[in-house]
Amino acid sequence: MFRTLLISTVAVFGCASTALADPVQTNAGFYVQGSLGSGFDGKTTLSVRDVGSGHENLKSGLFASLAVGQSYANGIAIESELLNIDNNIKASNLDQIVGVETNPSVRTFGLMVNAHYAFVPIGPFVAHVGGGIGVGSSKYKILGASESKNEFMWQLIAGASYAVTTQASLDLSYRFVESPRFNETVDVGGTDYSVKLETETHVIAAGLRYKF
Repeated sequence: MFRTLLISTVAVFGCASTALADPVQTNAGFYVQGSLGSGFDGKTTLSVRDVGSGHENLKSGLFASLAVGQSYANGIAIESELLNIDNNIKASNLDQIVGVETNPSVRTFGLMVNAHYAFVPIGPFVAHVGGGIGVGSSKYKILGASESKNEFMWQLIAGASYAVTTQASLDLSYRFVESPRFNETVDVGGTDYSVKLETETHVIAAGLRYKF
């Protein structure tokens, strides 16, 4: 069924042409970080080679992550992170074309290696920037069918943290996540088309970090 939907979409185109709570304070130490938030915006783009491309916006969805890492006295932190982003996809145009509710969604699960840099504290807050690369799986669901793809993914992170105690801190962060790309070849009327799905997500998350 998933393949049938891709074929239908190709035909339409053819006709229409971690964040860390206080991630890197100046004091070194091992830490764990849990974050919860929302993928509040973004888009899924469908590109068909030699035909065209289009995109649908994402609905707000759940974001969650768990990270473990090491911060250093120079303001740098390195961590490993498991993250999950789950969003429904707005598909009013596609629903009209197909004639039924397609209920598309995308879920990304990733294993990331992140690096963060903390600026000099400003009052009680510490600003930080960072980024990460890793491998992940994007699972697309539509019309009750699903298919997934494992590939490279990356993210950019920026935020600010506030120390609650000498060991615990709270963090508010923004991140831009580029999920793994999904590539598929479909046959429409005896012609093979190369189809690519890719999702970009804007995330706001709050986190709690505990340093040992």
